[in-house]
Parts: sequence; structure tokens; C-alpha cells
Amino acid sequence: MSDEVGTALRLLDAVVSRYSIDKYRLYATGQSMGGMISFYLNATHPDLFAASLFVGSQWDVTVLNPLAKKKFFYIVSAADPKASKGMRELADMLTNKGVAFGTTTFSARLPQHEQEKAIEALLGQGFDINFVQFTAGT
Repeated sequence: MSDEVGTALRLLDAVVSRYSIDKYRLYATGQSMGGMISFYLNATHPDLFAASLFVGSQWDVTVLNPLAKKKFFYIVSAADPKASKGMRELADMLTNKGVAFGTTTFSARLPQHEQEKAIEALLGQGFDINFVQFTAGT
């Protein structure tokens, strides 16, 4: 674990201890390296976050087994080879474990209301795990 990750965990512990915060309603998000840290924390501290949002990132799928029981969104661009590969690997791992998840792909250039409609349809499927991929070039 890097010093930064340890610092983030200690800071989170201090904030939760000092302030009136429901420790069962903590959420994580991160893009790129921040997403990698979020993946790492979810894998190594599976009870820490109620849900997470991973954006444009990936992590070693062999340590992501705890995510099979988590609530999260995973968002990548099809034009991002590393993140797209990470999404495919995580999808394969979840499928092999028999974990159902939702998925959608659309252009990031769609009008906002059409993007919202696609996400609402995804949420309407009722899965705890949801993958969103933007088409390449958008």
C-alpha cells in the first residue's frame, strides 16, 4: 500500500470518528488513478463502502473477488484500452461466479436526455453492479 492510500484511510477514519457520520453510508469514487485506489480499497476493505463509482480505471482482477458482493457502477470509454480490458476482465470474473450485472453502451455525445434514458433503463434492471461503456470516439 502506498503512503497516499494509507493517509487516505487514516483521514477517513479520523473524519468518521470526529464527526457525526454514518459509517455504513460511505461511498467511494475515483477516475484513473483515483479509480484504481477505489478498486484497491474495495478489494482490501470490502465492508468500508456502501457503494462505489469507478471511472476510466482498472485493477488486477485476481484480487477483485470481494466486488462480487458489492454495489457499484463501472464507467469506461471503449477508446481506453486499459480500462476497457479491465471492464471485460471484471465482467468475465463476475460471469464465472454467476453474478448478474447490468450493462449499457452508448455515445457520450448523445443529448443529455437520451443518456439519462439509457441510465434509467439500466437502473430499471435492478442490478447492484452496473457497467457503462461510451462508444469509441465519443
